[in-house]
Amino acid sequence: MGYEFKSSRDYTRRNPASKLEYIDISIFADGKEEFVKSYVETIKWMYKQIAEDSELVKPLLKKLNGGIDDYLKDFRRDDQQIYQKAEEIEELIKIIRGPEIFEIMEEVIPPQVVQVLKQVYNPQRDEAMGTKIRGLYDKNSRLVAVIGLGHVAGLKTKLEDLKPKVMTLAEYGSV
Repeated sequence: MGYEFKSSRDYTRRNPASKLEYIDISIFADGKEEFVKSYVETIKWMYKQIAEDSELVKPLLKKLNGGIDDYLKDFRRDDQQIYQKAEEIEELIKIIRGPEIFEIMEEVIPPQVVQVLKQVYNPQRDEAMGTKIRGLYDKNSRLVAVIGLGHVAGLKTKLEDLKPKVMTLAEYGSV
């Protein structure tokens, strides 16, 4: 979380001729304080679920026992694996965003967790980003949109006619 912001801000600092625009809508639809409260409750709930399953708690405790540096190293490795499987993750997010999944979730997880997920996976975010990208796009110059992996599939569809070159930040670093 926040990597897109940091990498974009750092790029514009190194390249003063570039321009940085925020293209997403706020996930704080119910207010920032309410979202943060619900997000914290979501994290607590997730860790409680892990704590109740010995097969899940063992690897987590092992990561935490190694200290913050080891934990961050594992986190970055896990994150890298997610980006290596970006297309599979895109398909999974399409499924998660489906209304039928939220109906199932509402029956088995706390309401504040469902609300956080609805705000994070809100398809209106892709719609708003697509509209803003179109408004910023100029065929005579370059436009780079740095988005979270969860938005790639939605924006690919919405911007297909512009023939965007889509790549992860990990791939971009190798170009």
